[in-house]
Amino acid sequence: MPTTCASLRDGTPSGQCGFLLNAVLGAQNIDCCAAGSTSGGSDDEPCFPSSSIVTRSNGKPSRVDALREGDEIVAVTAEGSITFDTLSLLSIAHPEAHTDTFLTISTANASLTLTPTHHLPVGSSCCSSLKKAKDVVVGDSVWTLQAGKAVATIVVATTVTTGKGLHSPVLSNGHFPVVDGLVTSFDSIEKVTLAKHGLKPIVASCKATGTCDKVLDLFLGEDRHLIATK
Repeated sequence: MPTTCASLRDGTPSGQCGFLLNAVLGAQNIDCCAAGSTSGGSDDEPCFPSSSIVTRSNGKPSRVDALREGDEIVAVTAEGSITFDTLSLLSIAHPEAHTDTFLTISTANASLTLTPTHHLPVGSSCCSSLKKAKDVVVGDSVWTLQAGKAVATIVVATTVTTGKGLHSPVLSNGHFPVVDGLVTSFDSIEKVTLAKHGLKPIVASCKATGTCDKVLDLFLGEDRHLIATK
């Protein structure tokens, strides 16, 4: 029997995808139909514009619109250590989208542009306490990458701007992508934690069984804009 959103909402997943979710995530309650659902160009998409910059594992900068599934970029662990992580199948890439309500969060030495509902670590320690961008205010502490380590930095300004493209690097091991020099999060801490413990086995299994389309529908919905594979 094919897996559907209805079969997952009551907490009793069925079919191959449901089996994988239960096996990897156990009894944890996920609304797979709502998780990461998108509608092209919506401000509700937790994304960055195409011009945002990450650093690849070889030390070279790269725009997010040049990334592909399996690319490795600089990230930060929940404890604040620098690491590398790979882009997963669930990363979003919608280069033709245009957004009028991006937010730019600025510190003394960096600025980050993102959609209002995108999460990023905020607070006295890095990196499991998250806020949505729209809730970040002047005086909050965000985390920037300086001299190879995550450093707390005060927000000095937030502004509304426009931009092209919607991109979200969802990382396979549940780490926090560093974008434009700031530590960010691809989702809420609960979903990041789930990705850390279950995303790689789910993707590996769906590729082995040819069921990745079902997994993508469950996580992203039918209107999905996905990162390209290599």
